[in-house]
Amino acid sequence: FLSQAHERGAKAALVSQDCHYQIPRGLVHWVVDDTVYAYQQLAFLHRSQLKIPIVAITGSAGKTTTRELICALLRPLGKILSSSQNNNNDIGVPLTLLQADSSHSAVVVEMGMRGIGEIKRLSCCSHPDIAVITNVGSAHIGLLGSQEEIARAKSEITSYLNASGVVIIPAGFPLLE
Repeated sequence: FLSQAHERGAKAALVSQDCHYQIPRGLVHWVVDDTVYAYQQLAFLHRSQLKIPIVAITGSAGKTTTRELICALLRPLGKILSSSQNNNNDIGVPLTLLQADSSHSAVVVEMGMRGIGEIKRLSCCSHPDIAVITNVGSAHIGLLGSQEEIARAKSEITSYLNASGVVIIPAGFPLLE
C-alpha cells in the first residue's frame, strides 16, 4: 500500500526490511525489522511529548462502557480523545495516541488482549497515568489456561504505569489484589 499511501498524502512510512515492493520516489521512509514495534515506538515518542494524562482500560468485559463513563466524567476538563470502535490492539492504541495533541485534556484508551505480552506492549507505548482493570473473567481461558494467567496478563497494564500513577481494580478480587 506504499504507493496508495503516498498518493493520498502520506509524508512518511515505516517499511519492513523484508519489503520487496518499489518505494515511491519522494516518500520519506525508515526500513525497520518490525513495523508494528516501530509504529508503537513512534506512538510512545509522541505520547512522551504530550503533557496530558493517559487513562488505560483493560478487562475481560466492560471496557467500552468504562471508557465511555470515564470520558463523560472527564469532559468538564475539556476535549477528551478516546479509542474508537475496536482500536484496542497493537495498531489501534498507537493510532489513538498519535491523534492526540495539545488541544486534548486527556486520552482514554482501551487495551484488548489475545495473549500474554500484548497488554505489556500497549502499556509500553502509552505509559498510562491511570490504569483500570474492569474485571478478570474466563473469556481467554482457552488461550491462557486459567483465570490466574488471565489476571497476570491483564495486570501487564501496570508494566509502564507512570511512577506516580494509580491502578483501579475491582474490590475484593484476590487475583488482582
